[in-house]
Amino acid sequence: SSIERSKDKQKQQVIKIVETAAELYCDSHRNSCSSNSITISTLITSKYLTAIEAKDPFYEKRTICGFVQKNNNGTYTFQEASTCGSSCDTGTGTYCEKIS
Repeated sequence: SSIERSKDKQKQQVIKIVETAAELYCDSHRNSCSSNSITISTLITSKYLTAIEAKDPFYEKRTICGFVQKNNNGTYTFQEASTCGSSCDTGTGTYCEKIS
């Protein structure tokens, strides 16, 4: 349906914002920026991203769930985590944050 396509498009925009935030984070934290450690929670805690900016259009009460991978060629790619769900909703997730 058109609503699903709209939410898919919104999610792609959120992913671009998250990838850009990860790039800015790595520019400032070169020593602590390893390839798989840039989680949504890290970006929010370090103020490079807000939970609202990272909101999952399919699950309004939490952010998208995953981490950003820094690639060898210097690009950044969002990877969805498979361990999402109820832990995100309670605020205990590693790869996501609850939106209150």
